[in-house]
Amino acid sequence: MARPIVILAALLTSTLPSLALAQDKVFRAWFEAPQAVMAGDTFQVWMWATYEVDGVPEVDGNIHSVVGSIEVSGDLGAFTNILPLRDGLALILDRGTPDGSWLRDFMTVQPYGVPGVIIDERNPLPILMFEIETTPNTTGHLHIDLRPFTDESIPHLSWFYPFADPFYWVITTDSDVSLITTTATIRVIPAPSAYLSLVILVAWRRRREARLCTTLPMRACSASRTLR
Repeated sequence: MARPIVILAALLTSTLPSLALAQDKVFRAWFEAPQAVMAGDTFQVWMWATYEVDGVPEVDGNIHSVVGSIEVSGDLGAFTNILPLRDGLALILDRGTPDGSWLRDFMTVQPYGVPGVIIDERNPLPILMFEIETTPNTTGHLHIDLRPFTDESIPHLSWFYPFADPFYWVITTDSDVSLITTTATIRVIPAPSAYLSLVILVAWRRRREARLCTTLPMRACSASRTLR
């Protein structure tokens, strides 16, 4: 029995150090948008991302690239259009192609060492911004999700370690890296009835004032405005 015990001890000795060095590497991506918008409005959506090691945002290096698509789902009667990227990382290689309720195949990067490119080392970092147009007089809930690039299985986010020797990237497609995304939900609401009533009242008062000022002397017209 001595031999199996020695073999088991050797196995534990060789595996425990590697387990101790294992790290939990996670990309997280989420959206910031209004909780509610009026039907017919166009609103902005920002996507943020962070890279964490063992639950702590990484401080060495920077977010390097994001490649993927955006899908809008939910009550699509309240949805009119999704527009190409209006903002991104230092370089926007592809602003994406609107395709129904999708913005397909955007690419934005901040390559290290390129003249004129200023690297934003914040973590978390606002990655990109796009706009969504809603349908007038139609309400509902719209959901926004990060999706993969065409023919890919997962959105591509990468983190770059420029000062490591040698330098290297961590990518969501790596087997030891996780990606957690959060859906944004936006409520599309009708114009509040109280707001509409106020608009009608203000318009009525202006028309009434205009009629008074055409029939009363200037002093009486000024007094009428003051009394209101």
